[in-house]
Amino acid sequence: MHRAGAVLIFTVLLSWSALGQAASSGRKKHKFPEVVAQVSLAGQTNPIPTTTIFTPNTDGLFRISVYWANTVPASTDFTWSLDLGWTDDAGNEAAQSFMILSAESGAPMSYSINTGNGSSLTFRANAGAPVTFSVKANSTPSSTTYELFFVVEQLI
Repeated sequence: MHRAGAVLIFTVLLSWSALGQAASSGRKKHKFPEVVAQVSLAGQTNPIPTTTIFTPNTDGLFRISVYWANTVPASTDFTWSLDLGWTDDAGNEAAQSFMILSAESGAPMSYSINTGNGSSLTFRANAGAPVTFSVKANSTPSSTTYELFFVVEQLI
């Protein structure tokens, strides 16, 4: 009698385990981080108006990694600034002047508020609301050229 009960319990547990595996095998498993957007802009000589990088399909935590460099120095001193924008549960968010690029005359150079000519930012964005960027000049650009590269990853 005890043996029959033990076999019955074992069979039930094995069935539940098999059902759980079958149910989970049909789900798409994400491997994070996952690259969701990339931008490569070389030879830029003008400001860039607010532009959508991507629109998240799900709420999530994201990281943007940026490399920005001045490739042709300016004939006069001025700077470019990179702005980022997104929407989270608190509403519209912005990282204004997230990076500043010096276009000073002389050797090509770049400067970031955070870490040299590359930087990253982690943010939470809501599904359906675009993540954006723009490049602004503090005065009229004077024959300078920059390159801007970034990748956006979804972390969770």
